[in-house]
Amino acid sequence: MRQFAVFFLISSFFLASIATVAQTVVIEKSNIVEQYKGKPYYIHFVKKSETLYSLSKAYEVSIDDIKAANPAINETNLQEGITLKIPKKEPEKNDSPNQKISVQTNQDQKVESKTYLIHKVKKQETLYGIAKSYNVSQEEIIEANPGFQGLKTGMDLKVPKGNTGVVSVSVPASPDVPKPAEATHSKEGTTSYTVAQGETFYSISKKFNTTQEDLVRLNPKLKDGLKTGDVIEVPSSGTVETTTKETPRDEHPRIPKDCEDTYYNKEKTYKIALLMPLALEAADTTVFSDSRSDTRDADSYRSYEFFQFYCGAMIALRDLEAEGVKIKFYVYDAEDERDNGKIEKVLKRSEMADMDLIIGPFYAKSFELASDFAEKNDIPIVNPLSRRDKILDENRFVFKVQPPADAVATKLVSLLGEKEYSDAKSIVVVKYDKKENGELVSSFISALQGNSTLASKLKVVDYATEKYAGVAKNLSASGKNLVFFFSTNERIFPAFVSQLAAAAKSKDITLFGMPNIERQQINMENLETLSYHKVNVNFVDYSNPQTLSFVKEFREQYKTEPQIEKYAFLGYDITYFFSEALCTYGKDFLKCIPYFDKPTGFQNKFRFQQDAKNDGFFNADVRVIYLNNYEWKSR
Repeated sequence: MRQFAVFFLISSFFLASIATVAQTVVIEKSNIVEQYKGKPYYIHFVKKSETLYSLSKAYEVSIDDIKAANPAINETNLQEGITLKIPKKEPEKNDSPNQKISVQTNQDQKVESKTYLIHKVKKQETLYGIAKSYNVSQEEIIEANPGFQGLKTGMDLKVPKGNTGVVSVSVPASPDVPKPAEATHSKEGTTSYTVAQGETFYSISKKFNTTQEDLVRLNPKLKDGLKTGDVIEVPSSGTVETTTKETPRDEHPRIPKDCEDTYYNKEKTYKIALLMPLALEAADTTVFSDSRSDTRDADSYRSYEFFQFYCGAMIALRDLEAEGVKIKFYVYDAEDERDNGKIEKVLKRSEMADMDLIIGPFYAKSFELASDFAEKNDIPIVNPLSRRDKILDENRFVFKVQPPADAVATKLVSLLGEKEYSDAKSIVVVKYDKKENGELVSSFISALQGNSTLASKLKVVDYATEKYAGVAKNLSASGKNLVFFFSTNERIFPAFVSQLAAAAKSKDITLFGMPNIERQQINMENLETLSYHKVNVNFVDYSNPQTLSFVKEFREQYKTEPQIEKYAFLGYDITYFFSEALCTYGKDFLKCIPYFDKPTGFQNKFRFQQDAKNDGFFNADVRVIYLNNYEWKSR
């Protein structure tokens, strides 16, 4: 008996076949970093054909370092799917991140004519989120912290505040080996605990088998942040680990106790609604002809615009069914760009208030109405496509799949700390139109300007007025040039690539660009010459056997190729990930989603974070891929 039901009726769809795009990934570097014995490690999920040698090269560490961190591994035959801890190399910096920060605490004195709060950076916090919580700009924070080179968990960040007196601390330089944490018995039911250097809410909550919310309840002062040396109250029933046991990371990560209670409940049937624009009224009049004179492509019909998303979701449901997951899947033709009549009608249906999850809608106006409905009924809701951060404001039930601009900027800046790029002589940022990636350009430039080393190399070119000449005059003839071009305008990008490739014959140039250039008439040889890098959150590894299996099933079921730009892989990844989250944690999975690290989807990685308690969750995972020997590889 089938264990999921789809409440949906639609005519059979047969689409035109599209050619497969070949991509190859050698090593995909993990974005998951965990602390063990005070040291950071990448958590890497081994894929087919990976070896210790290839991993050591990808992560720039020795094979012995990997073996030392994973004493139980079979070094001659790495098994696909096992998890390895790989030491994370700290980027070389002129200034120590643990240098002493001295800020006056006298109410009558000010620092640089301003007053500041000291914010202890917590795990997974972003500059955007911190700035928003203190109602200041990212630029103001960067200006207040000379030598700023990016956020690190546990660091103290000066945040400007109003002229009401300085509230701050003096942080001593951190020794090579942090002092052991201290715990002493306090009032009944709790223990007094001294916060050690580098500890976070997350690490302490794991140590004492409690939650971050309970820590704040026991210690109201923690609403202003966690500081090294703070004496706080923790539940005495928890386990105090003054030394971290190095235990292998198993299939399921160690998570707070309240996120383990409902682990993998396959007995419950969950209800999921997919709200999307299917234009079924137009599908009734869609006619396909064998006549060669009928040249209209099937994709030109409105009914097909997002249909591959639906197809991917259906395949995900079949895979979930095979695992014993029970899903009732409701699909609604719920959107029309011209008015809100469809979405309003769907939201009034009696079953909608009982949903455990809503996926979609896709259009902005429809999603606004649906997200309000979801908040009122405590239903998590997923936005697959929007890049607007505003949809997260004051609605903790919203999940935004597309990463925000500051997450992309953070990823790009972090790349510049890697060995391959750290010796660059010139960093040229090319902007063209404020309407195109304006927020990303601003965030990226601000982050570079906040780093004294990178700021000295930075050159900003307004391509609209300076043209290519503005770029050419800022290229170094004797050193490495990193050129960031934040436009995909078809009128200028192909010509720009040609000119830059010509210059690369006598200069060392690497070009960084944006996604979605595939349809442009660009000479691939020029991109190869420039070692072209691009931001890409939608990378599909067609060498992966599981991907090939999905493609084969998609072809058999729907008589066409699954396409990235038609959202086939996205439909699968979202449906599978959130169904697993429901099955793992139940409907109230919001508090546990930051700890949920299910294997990567075919196209997307999901690493959800939250900037403020009352805001929604955004996907913080960003990948950069680059061209090498005419193959796309992932960093």
